[in-house]
Amino acid sequence: MYAQATLYDYWMALYSRKGIILLTSLSTMVFTLLIGDRLPPIYEAKATMYFPVNNLPSSYVAGSPQIMAQPALRPNPDDKEAGIHVGILRSSDMAQKVHALFPGKDRDFFKTNVDFVTSPQFFTDIYVRDRDPELAARIANSYVEIYSEFHVDVLKRKAERAHRVLESELADIEKLLSTMTAEISRFKQQNRLVSSADAEQLVVIQTQQLDRDRNDAIVALRSIQEQILSAERSGANVAARSGDQPVLENPMIDKARKLEARKNALSERIDRLRNTAPGTVTTVETMQKLESDKRFLEQLRHNVRMNLAEARMQSETPVVDIVRVQTARPPVVSSFPIHTLNAIVALVLGFAAACYVALLLSYIDRLKLERIRRNLVEEGVHRELQP
Repeated sequence: MYAQATLYDYWMALYSRKGIILLTSLSTMVFTLLIGDRLPPIYEAKATMYFPVNNLPSSYVAGSPQIMAQPALRPNPDDKEAGIHVGILRSSDMAQKVHALFPGKDRDFFKTNVDFVTSPQFFTDIYVRDRDPELAARIANSYVEIYSEFHVDVLKRKAERAHRVLESELADIEKLLSTMTAEISRFKQQNRLVSSADAEQLVVIQTQQLDRDRNDAIVALRSIQEQILSAERSGANVAARSGDQPVLENPMIDKARKLEARKNALSERIDRLRNTAPGTVTTVETMQKLESDKRFLEQLRHNVRMNLAEARMQSETPVVDIVRVQTARPPVVSSFPIHTLNAIVALVLGFAAACYVALLLSYIDRLKLERIRRNLVEEGVHRELQP
């Protein structure tokens, strides 16, 4: 049997055909370079952008002063969030808008020659490949502008809807405020009040006057009671037993009774003034509640007007924060073909193919030698068997 091939045999098979291997490798490389020179170059432009997540919102009609010093803007360190931007950029609507700006390109061009990649820095990179480097740069930059316009349109429609809702709400608040103003005016006329403060002052004045009158009655009543007690101690009752009518006893008692009745009447009037009478505390509380409701509606109207002005300005000039990190410029070096890389790849593939062919030829030669040896052996055995 023919001996099995060893590594040395393979090496000798390659070495013996080194000229063919070298010629094939060089021919493949030269052929690739010639084809690369004849192919039109393709240029790749790149634009980079991101959405800042720590930018403070701006307002046109904010009541408080805006913070001027802001932290450095940074992208959102989240692959899913960045993937949302890539998904919007890849949508057919975006491709249609860009195609409207560049009608000379087919729609399939924007699917096969435009790529959107999220970089390790969480930026959104836009790659555009075309034979015209200036056109590739313009298309890449147009994606950034159209993407910004897309969000501007979204915010504008949102602000317009808010504007319509706020206008309707402001009209309703104006009606409620007009009704509340009329009710307060009618309540003032019915209770002869100018305002809750005047009503409260009137109640205080009336109450203080009644308190003074009641205190005077109490003081006079105590004085008379002391006089009656003093007369009793001095023996006024002795004169009464002798049949003489007391001079001071009956008038003083009557006066004491009148003062007691006056004191009770004043107390009742004070209680009625504080609880149930018109212009009393109950009326004041009602007036205060009405004016509190009116102030609430006025504040609500003020807030709605501020929001309405904000919505109107946002609908006219919406603001979208998109940071363009890199503006696409016409590339100088083509991205395809890369002659050096193509030459190296062709050289390696040509060398591998030549080695394969050399080993195949060596294998075929071995088969031929094996067939010749077998034929010789069979011929020698046949001669030995002949007489």
